[in-house]
Amino acid sequence: SVYLRQRRYDKAVRELRKAVAATPDDAETQGLLGRALYFKGDYDTARVCLERAAQAARPDPLGLASLGDLFERLGRVADAREAFQRALAALGPSGAAGGAERSETIDADVKIAARLGLARLALAAGDVQAARTEALQALERDPARPDILLTLGRVYASAQQWDDALAAYDRALVAAASGAGQRGQLMLFDRRGLLEEALRAALRAGATARAGNYATSLLADAPEHPDALAALARAAAEAGELERAQSFVERALAAADSLEARLAA
Repeated sequence: SVYLRQRRYDKAVRELRKAVAATPDDAETQGLLGRALYFKGDYDTARVCLERAAQAARPDPLGLASLGDLFERLGRVADAREAFQRALAALGPSGAAGGAERSETIDADVKIAARLGLARLALAAGDVQAARTEALQALERDPARPDILLTLGRVYASAQQWDDALAAYDRALVAAASGAGQRGQLMLFDRRGLLEEALRAALRAGATARAGNYATSLLADAPEHPDALAALARAAAEAGELERAQSFVERALAAADSLEARLAA
């Protein structure tokens, strides 16, 4: 478990294989091994372990949530939804999957993983209201987790609620920069991906100044990012600085013939 939390997946798999060999009927151990294999990228073996764990009389909730993630990745939408729902149900009426010393951690991790999974599935199916409900319930468990805020931003963006979407993206960026909401989580947050999503949303919303802020942050790491250059081109054009805008457009088109670069031109 410690190796898994530290993202040392090879070591986690090695130790958990020994544990499964010693206790093959233990659902939690099977679930842990499945999760370690999943994060390592061995999806086929991970699925076998996680499905074995799911067949137990008292399945491990985290294992069920991971199985939902895996099914979602494989495009098995109905199976993914069922696994996420079973993960929530496995917490029991008290919302706790284990003893008092671990119930709070398990409760938060399972509820967040399952609610986020259900939110992604609902959003992919076009059910924005259900996606927002699930994302907000996940946010209640950890208001500073950037991946939850990112999902909420996507939900609002899909409904063209641009102010709410950009507010969620901004909160996610602040949380990611501070490392907040990442207690013991198995996550490597993609800040650049978040900036790119926020930039696209700001451009679609016509929030040029906001887009310029995201673009500046992106260009600090990727000086020829085409969409960021396109955003600065639009800002310069709106300010009447046409020569400067033209320079940004030319750089953007040289980097990539992207939609945003063409719109800026």
